[in-house]
Amino acid sequence: MTGRPNSGEISPATSEAGRQTPDTRGVTATHLAASNLDGAEAKAVHSNAVTVNANVTEVNIELQPIEVAGLAVLEREWRELEGRATSDSIYTSFDWLRAWAEVYRPRRLVAMRAVDTDDNRTAALGLIEIDRVREWRFAGGAQTPRRAPLCANGYEDAVWKALGKWLRSHPHAWSTLHAAELGPGAEALPHARMQVRHTPCRSLPDSFDSYLASLTSKRRGDARRRLRLIDQVGIEIREVMPGELERAIEDFIRLHHRRADTKRETRLNLDNRLDKLLMRIQGAASLDLTVFEMRHCDERIGLNVVLERGGIVYLYSHGWDPAAARFAPGIVMALETIRYAIDRGMLTIDMGPGEQRYKLDLGFTPDPRLMLEAYNPLGWARALRIAADAYARLRR
Repeated sequence: MTGRPNSGEISPATSEAGRQTPDTRGVTATHLAASNLDGAEAKAVHSNAVTVNANVTEVNIELQPIEVAGLAVLEREWRELEGRATSDSIYTSFDWLRAWAEVYRPRRLVAMRAVDTDDNRTAALGLIEIDRVREWRFAGGAQTPRRAPLCANGYEDAVWKALGKWLRSHPHAWSTLHAAELGPGAEALPHARMQVRHTPCRSLPDSFDSYLASLTSKRRGDARRRLRLIDQVGIEIREVMPGELERAIEDFIRLHHRRADTKRETRLNLDNRLDKLLMRIQGAASLDLTVFEMRHCDERIGLNVVLERGGIVYLYSHGWDPAAARFAPGIVMALETIRYAIDRGMLTIDMGPGEQRYKLDLGFTPDPRLMLEAYNPLGWARALRIAADAYARLRR
C-alpha cells in the first residue's frame, strides 16, 4: 500500500511552467485560505495546472478551495459562461448551485476552472465537494439530477481530458470522482465507469389539443377520462400563490413521504432541508419555481414542484395523498403541467430521472444520460473505499 502523502502549504494556482497565474477573476487569497483542505489535498489542488491539446484548443485546469460564503466571486464569470454553454441545464446554473451549497453546507468545496490558453476565456466552471475519504463529487447532492461542470460549447471533451490528466498527476489527492448527466468525453478520466440512466423528455407542440392528438387512442382516451373525472368531483388544480408557497412546499414534502412510505420507497433527495433549498431559489434571477396544488373539499391532496429555465420545464417532484389514488394525482398534475408549459410557449419538458410507466404513457421518450464513477487504482484509495463502504453498511 502506498504511504500517506506529505503535508503541504496552500499556494496559489500556477501554470504548467510554474508561472503564477494572475488572479483576474476576483478570487481572493482570503477565500482560498479559508478552505479545510490539508496535506497532499491542499498541495494537489494548488499545484501546477494541466494543459491538454484537443484539436487546436489548449485547456488549463485550475482547482482552488473555496468557502460557501465566497461563491459570490464566481457569479459574474459563471453567468457569462452560461450564455456560451453546451447545456443550459438548470442544475449547472449559478443560482441553483449557490442555493444548494448555502443550504447543504458541504464540508469542503473546490472551484474548478478550465481556461482556453489562446484567449484566456473561461472554458468550464464547476464545483466539487470532497469528503473525509477524498471522494470527489460534482456538487449538488441527491437533490440535483445533473452534477457536472458547466462547459462552453465545443470544450467538453478537452475539459475532461485535462481533468483526467490532472487526476493522474496527483494520485494522492482523490480516491473516487462522481458526476451525473455528462458527455462521453468523461471516459478520459482514470478507470472511468460509465452507466446509462434514462430521463423521459419530449418537445412540446403549439397546443394542448395537439399534444393529446399525439398520444395513442387508448392513452388519449385515458387522459381525457381522468381530466373529466376531476371536474365531475370538484377537484381544482391551480398555481400556488407566493404568500402560500412556504406552507405548500412543506405539504409537498409531507405528502411525498406519506406516499413513499405506503409504497415502501426510499427517497434520498427529499430530506428535511429540501424545503429550504426550494424557498431559496424562489425568485432567483435565472430560473423560475412554480408549485401546483390539487385541492378537493378545500384540502390539498397533491402538489407538483416545477422548475423553468431557458424554454425547458422540469417536473422536479410531486407528492400526493395515497387516499386520493383513485384520482391518479400524479398523472393529472403532469397533464395540467403540460398544458401550463404549452400555454407559456415552453419548448421541452424534462420529467426527471426514472422510466416510470406513467411518464411513458404520457408520450415521453427516455433520453439516455451518462453517469460517471472514476476510481483511483492505488492501494490506499481502494482501502479507503472499502472502509467507507463497510461504515455505510453499519449505519444502515
